[in-house]
Amino acid sequence: MACEKNNVVCEGYEPKQQWRGGKERTVAIRANNSIPPSLPLLVNGVDGEVDQLFFQHFTCNVSKVLSVNDYQNPFLEHIIPMSMSHAGLMHSLLSLSGSCLVAKSPNINWEWAERQTHHGGKAMGLLSQDLRDINETKANQDALVSDPSIAQTLILCLETVCSGDRTGLYRVHLNALKTMLTQRQHNFPNEQLRQFILEFLLYHDYSASITASDYPLDQRSLDLMADFHLPEYMIGAPTQTPQSTLLGVLDGLFGFISRIRALRDKIRSRRALGLHNWWDDPIINDAFAIDNALRAWTCAHAPDSPRYAASLLYRQCAWIYLHRTIQLSRPSAAFKQAVDEGLGYLRMLPDTSDGSTQSILLMPLFLLGCAAFEPEQRPEISAAFARLQEWSGLGNIEYAREIVGQIWGLMDEGKEEETWDWEGIIKGRGWDFLIT
Repeated sequence: MACEKNNVVCEGYEPKQQWRGGKERTVAIRANNSIPPSLPLLVNGVDGEVDQLFFQHFTCNVSKVLSVNDYQNPFLEHIIPMSMSHAGLMHSLLSLSGSCLVAKSPNINWEWAERQTHHGGKAMGLLSQDLRDINETKANQDALVSDPSIAQTLILCLETVCSGDRTGLYRVHLNALKTMLTQRQHNFPNEQLRQFILEFLLYHDYSASITASDYPLDQRSLDLMADFHLPEYMIGAPTQTPQSTLLGVLDGLFGFISRIRALRDKIRSRRALGLHNWWDDPIINDAFAIDNALRAWTCAHAPDSPRYAASLLYRQCAWIYLHRTIQLSRPSAAFKQAVDEGLGYLRMLPDTSDGSTQSILLMPLFLLGCAAFEPEQRPEISAAFARLQEWSGLGNIEYAREIVGQIWGLMDEGKEEETWDWEGIIKGRGWDFLIT
């Protein structure tokens, strides 16, 4: 009636409260005030300060280390947005970033290590569940391999590189990627994402042939490489310079790497039989065909582009790989000239603050090191290894550098057979790692 009299909206009375003494009322107020306000996570899956550190380290550091690109960073353009709505991919991303931080830290940070292990276990569990769901669903199976599952497998493969895994775990992830991409090659809604993931797969798959004791490439590798060169999977017009994330794939240089490895295995078989003369017609014909193709290869990048010198360095090291394969493992004027020219291309690379082409230098550095018979060439290669380690902190660099150092020692002792077969040296240590 008072509300009506004063022409205001009546909101009624508060619920009747049971009377409590002063002491009881004080305790109740304190209890209510001790309940923290509940806010959602700013980024799904990033829970707590350590996770925030992992996420920031990935966006600001790891993504640059793992990608060299003149026009975009595919991790920031594609992987990060996708991870915001996919728990498995976010766990994989945080696990990868945590692996990098743990590997770079001079002392073990148990909080980091525990959180990284947590994310790694969650990532594998969620991916396994996704794959089980796919295998249990027989109808329309090709369309069920999701983009995030493919991206998650790529991230897990890269984690083996960052953490310095030497057990060959990368093979499991590369094999899974090849299966996924083979199934999805005609049904991939995001073509830019497909190009990025496929190029990363092929770069690591073909790079593995330089160090793996067993030939890692199969028919799926060859089919995916051929499929990747189709014009519709290139960004930009066919007449333009291919906009790729890494060197060696679109420009065709990795095709030479695979052919040289096949040639190398033929010669290795003859060496195992004690046949030091391997100049039969099939081998020498293949060697000359590769040599002529390398000489006819042209760089698609402009001379003022950072990738111009890097592409020439890759071609130089592909030729060194061929020469190391068909020649005896002994000092020669040809080896000295080839390594000197490779070091010249290395010096041409721009010294940029963001690292730029640093992320694709480990493979050419390894091949330069395996051909550096001259002691005066080695300090510059060692310094390049050290710069790369300092810039990236990737765990596999120290193992590549250690193998090169062992080869140098064997070279100085005149061990021709051992230094020719560096894959055997790696296998003898029980190691299996990527030089990417």
